[in-house]
Amino acid sequence: MRSVVSASGESRPPQPSLTSLLVRVFTALVLGYASYNLLTLNLKPIFDTYIPLVAPFKSLAIVGGFLYVFWVSLSHRLCGRGFGVVTALAAVSMCLLTAPWYGVTSPYYYSVFGLASFLAMGILTEYLNGGFGNLACLLINWVSAYAYNVAKVSLIGVLALVPVAFASGLAGDYAARGLYRIVSKWIRF
Repeated sequence: MRSVVSASGESRPPQPSLTSLLVRVFTALVLGYASYNLLTLNLKPIFDTYIPLVAPFKSLAIVGGFLYVFWVSLSHRLCGRGFGVVTALAAVSMCLLTAPWYGVTSPYYYSVFGLASFLAMGILTEYLNGGFGNLACLLINWVSAYAYNVAKVSLIGVLALVPVAFASGLAGDYAARGLYRIVSKWIRF
């Protein structure tokens, strides 16, 4: 579709229809629900057994790229700018509706850090890449866990998991890009 030229001669891109917008929102919410379902996987016992680092949120560092960033990036690519953030917020909102963030009830507002971490993930995945998105999400959770003495955080664990978290997020982002290239031949919003 061609851009519309206004009376002043300026070119404006065509506006999406209401139906197209609703389909995009629905798609972003469905992808958020898919990510939420993966959020409910309890990988903590597995990672605590086989990775003896003293650092919380190991699953976010190790497989966060495929459990969360993948869906955020895919939503951004399929639906357009801003919809990756919608997917990230949908996933964390559904998680927070079912339980407090990582089960922490004191302080009562601790769940705000979960919301902030996924908001950062969505924004950075869209504007930079999934490596930065996953890393920011993990760092926000680590800082909040350390500040509120929710979990032990060791310097060795942090230094070991920072590059892993970045690589995991980047891998999830690239996997979403690859799937988008395949799917975009059939799906257009």
